[in-house]
Amino acid sequence: FPQNGNENCIPVFKLHGSLNWHSNHKTRNISLNTIISTKKNFHVTTGSKLSFDQTYQSKKKKLYAFPIIIPPVTHKSSIMNDNIVHLWGEAQSALSKSDIVIVYGYSCPETDFESANVLSRILQKINKKIDFYLIDPEPGILKRYADLGNLNKIYYYSSGKTFIENMDFDITP
Repeated sequence: FPQNGNENCIPVFKLHGSLNWHSNHKTRNISLNTIISTKKNFHVTTGSKLSFDQTYQSKKKKLYAFPIIIPPVTHKSSIMNDNIVHLWGEAQSALSKSDIVIVYGYSCPETDFESANVLSRILQKINKKIDFYLIDPEPGILKRYADLGNLNKIYYYSSGKTFIENMDFDITP
């Protein structure tokens, strides 16, 4: 899946949680509607942590950072920022063109209807079967993914280390 003319890339999409996403506000005292606004600009921190007391200096103003979390809820799209909706569109496009999909550490919980529906809809629509690699410490999630759709095989690994040690395909383009 080439991006920006680069044929030698492997797309990586992180569509849930994402504690490194945040919105900036002029005050610590903001309303819930402000936090979950779908029109609010969001930023990505390169730091390993984002705390509720994190601040930034911008144009002589102190800004307070609030994490933007996309929780596994039933109507996720109603609280997703427009930029995140675009990211989901790119992920759906990439998935529909893939022969191999690797899911690392996402259990696709029962309450995350939208994530499961997106994945299932794409897997049902594509005319080819894909190989699906699932990396998660909980083997019980195999059934959850098996029920989603048109998977040729599901390869399960309990850790990233065992996945890399046993990987049976070449990821170099």
